[in-house]
Amino acid sequence: MPPSVIFSFDSRSLSCVGQTSKIAYINTGQANLTRPLVASDVVETTFAYYQDVAGGYLKARTAVATLNVSYDTTTGAITAASGTIKAF
Repeated sequence: MPPSVIFSFDSRSLSCVGQTSKIAYINTGQANLTRPLVASDVVETTFAYYQDVAGGYLKARTAVATLNVSYDTTTGAITAASGTIKAF
């Protein structure tokens, strides 16, 4: 098998406020992805977020996290990373 990377996305402490609505949102998601070790990779994962109110999880929405990662393929070290989060 070729070398691989285990990518862990942990958004359990993610919180935000709507830019226009000023409503507070929270999240409790995690993802573990196994990816081939390549010089440059784009990783996308979805997660749920919801209003920080009692029962808010009943009206959860979906967001996508997109991460751009570059690796040193000899050592496996991350050499650059950036990302965005967008709501659907």
